[in-house]
Amino acid sequence: MELRKTNTQLVLLALLTTLSSGCDDNAESTPKNTLEAINYGPLNNSVAIKPTTEEIALKDRLLVNGNTAALVTALDLSSHVPDSGIAPALYSLANNTSEKAITNQWKPSDIPTHIETINSESKGFYTLHSDTRNSDEVMSVTPPEMMMEWIADRNIISLEGGVFDQNSNIYTVPLDPVDDIYLVSINPDTGARRWHLPNKRIGQGGSPLILPSIKDDSNDIIYIGSYEYITAVDTQGNVIWDVETGLKAPENAQEFDVHNFGLNYHANTNSVIALYADGHMVAHDRDTGRAIMAPFSLPGSPATATDFKADYSKLTPLVENGLSKVFANSETFFGGLNIILGGGHEVANYFGIDNNTGRLFVAGTAPDEVDGHTDELSSYGALYAIDLTQIDGEANMSILWRKDFEGGTAATPTISFDGQRIYTADSVDNILAIDANSGELIWDFSTGSGQVIGSIAVSREGNEIYASTGTNIIKVLDMDVCAGDGFECNQAIWLADMESAYQSEVLQQSTPQAHIYTNVLKPAIEGFFRSGGNTEFNFEHKAGNMVLAGITANGITAQIGYGYISPLGKVLPFQISQVLFERETGKIRYIAPGVEESISVMAQAPNGNLYMSNSPLRRILNIGILRAVGVNAANDALKYFGMDILGGIAKYSQQPNQSIHYAKESAETLLNRITNLIDKLSGLSDEVINAEIARLAVPTTQFEMNLIKANNNGEINQAELDLGLMTHSIATVNNMTELKAAEEALQTWLAH
Repeated sequence: MELRKTNTQLVLLALLTTLSSGCDDNAESTPKNTLEAINYGPLNNSVAIKPTTEEIALKDRLLVNGNTAALVTALDLSSHVPDSGIAPALYSLANNTSEKAITNQWKPSDIPTHIETINSESKGFYTLHSDTRNSDEVMSVTPPEMMMEWIADRNIISLEGGVFDQNSNIYTVPLDPVDDIYLVSINPDTGARRWHLPNKRIGQGGSPLILPSIKDDSNDIIYIGSYEYITAVDTQGNVIWDVETGLKAPENAQEFDVHNFGLNYHANTNSVIALYADGHMVAHDRDTGRAIMAPFSLPGSPATATDFKADYSKLTPLVENGLSKVFANSETFFGGLNIILGGGHEVANYFGIDNNTGRLFVAGTAPDEVDGHTDELSSYGALYAIDLTQIDGEANMSILWRKDFEGGTAATPTISFDGQRIYTADSVDNILAIDANSGELIWDFSTGSGQVIGSIAVSREGNEIYASTGTNIIKVLDMDVCAGDGFECNQAIWLADMESAYQSEVLQQSTPQAHIYTNVLKPAIEGFFRSGGNTEFNFEHKAGNMVLAGITANGITAQIGYGYISPLGKVLPFQISQVLFERETGKIRYIAPGVEESISVMAQAPNGNLYMSNSPLRRILNIGILRAVGVNAANDALKYFGMDILGGIAKYSQQPNQSIHYAKESAETLLNRITNLIDKLSGLSDEVINAEIARLAVPTTQFEMNLIKANNNGEINQAELDLGLMTHSIATVNNMTELKAAEEALQTWLAH
């Protein structure tokens, strides 16, 4: 996590605050405004609950160690029908993958010349989309031959997912949990619960924000929120402050009516900001929790509700049964389906902050009248640019510009590294590039794969853009006046090679999988949709994208599912896999079997491991359909099809006894960046060079960490470890004079 101020900046900030407050030296700096009083919440100065025994800490962890098939079989309900149950092995498709990850062809070719005012770059995800700009990019190296190691806290669901402190500890806020949990922290190595905060609240569930402590930047502070409260807690579970937001949830409000999408950091005012589904925004001082402004409300209206093109009312009792351990209210499930498609609410996603200017960018709905109908609903989406200014401690939000577009959006706005462009999407299939200063549309690009979901991943270098839809991932370059392949406008560089993830050819052969797909799944699914009025629906089996892409130091991370195309053009899966794509070509480098799907983010920690938040809305929808058909047809095989919902955080790490390969991957990543920097040194300022050298720290640390693991595993002996550690020492670059020696040392080590 790199969003931090230097000690000099902190001293200056403290001096400026003291001078502006006019207080005596021993008093707390208090803004001179009408918002002086702090209304504390019930958690203020409280302490988290820690498990009293290891057994309790691990009670909701499922140990997998790569044996996903055994876990799926154990959780499947087909055993209730011993003679005719449809076991997962009868319809699951094998992955296409090699023993080792295919070679990484992508190498950095640019050096970012922009220097941020406050560094937002990310070692691992410290906000919902990795950083304040929503780039979904991290500096860490993904395990090249990953496997699922465990699933922790299996009975909680977080749609936004977990984030990490500097030590890769996991923090997540469960959505509408059955148990009394506001925030939970998980050990990144074992999956044991470290602690949890009680006092669950309406509207909670958004991603935490993690920032370094002002007092000691080697420690972190976690910021979380619900509709009515914002809370700061340290990594040991000590609540620093818990304050009211000034908002009150309406009577009978459902979770998603007042959902908090997570907090973000506004460096210019040193405040943490929350955005809600009803269009409200609040801002609180990072250090004290004091509200720096009254709640702000966007001028939009609720979006027209999503037309699911199916009658899902028949599924309610069947879905409710499967949700009994993870959601307190089954309506939360259907609300989640609606909001991820951008319907029914004023805001359906997170927001971005540009630390260059302090400007906020929010995607929501346009005002009611924009669509030509005054009906308290909006069929137009809008991107808002909002300035947050503060004078004498009192802050104010004002809308600089608004860009309207037909249809809503399910895409969080992403800000370019230099802050000049905003990338978002409409409700059809277009990526939109918008001028950050004027709000003018610069270009649009049709994905040809349906609506973009989540945020658009944008690299800090090479003008690379990765857009995720409900079926695929598309890579394009921002070519200034258009998007394209670097040579021709409106041409993608690649569409990810989804179909090759599974051995789907068995569906064309005389196999159990072909029989189940053709004679069971196809008629059941077609019958359900056609009976609901979608008479033209045809069951088309397909591999497709499950969640937004993540940019890492050695590839593109994603999740793929195999199932069929829904009436809304998205893949509804029967099985899941985790994938590392080659960044240059879109080919699969490695694929690992999964257990449960996610609609969250590719949350990669500073240690390189992926920690996926299980949030199986689409798979459970599938299960509900098949079980409903089973009930209506008195077919026990369908009535007990599949496994119930599985929540928790799934850890993907390097396979056992493959740590030396992970060390080599880290060394190659480090070497490529050093060589690229050496080649371009003559044209760069010292400031730009030092910024790039700082980016080398993460793969350097991973190189050392995996060398030690390889020795502990018996993959390398002590002499080989000593040689590797000597290489690591030389490759630890502090200034430009050490680059050439680092390059030569890494080349020599890799050659051996």
